[in-house]
Amino acid sequence: MHEIMEAHEARSLEDSRLTLPVAVTLSILAVLVAIATLLGHRASTEEIILQTKATDQWALFQAKNIRLHEMQGFADLLGTLSPVDKEKTADRYEAGEVILEIALIICSLTLLTKKRIFWLSGIALGLIGLGTTLSGFLIH
Repeated sequence: MHEIMEAHEARSLEDSRLTLPVAVTLSILAVLVAIATLLGHRASTEEIILQTKATDQWALFQAKNIRLHEMQGFADLLGTLSPVDKEKTADRYEAGEVILEIALIICSLTLLTKKRIFWLSGIALGLIGLGTTLSGFLIH
């Protein structure tokens, strides 16, 4: 009976040693999710502003030159639109956010299962999500 109690105490000590680093990892991943979400929203807002500016410029052009220089106006409008890479930026932030959220969930499984593989997998996915988010920032 004494051996069973010692084994149970050793298991409990091992579990408590894993709880703190996993909790810290979960906190870091939650902050990274929030940052990726914020950056994604900013990129989306910037895209909307750029589209609104392009639309306003087009309306002003039409008011000044009704059907006089239609082909030139179309070329000018294309020049005012944002580059295609700007659209990819919002996609990168959103992908980073999703990957970080998955990492957060996988990492939290460690607390339920007491298996380190979930913690390490969560960290690895978190790094991938962080890299994806940073790549969107670099493109932007």
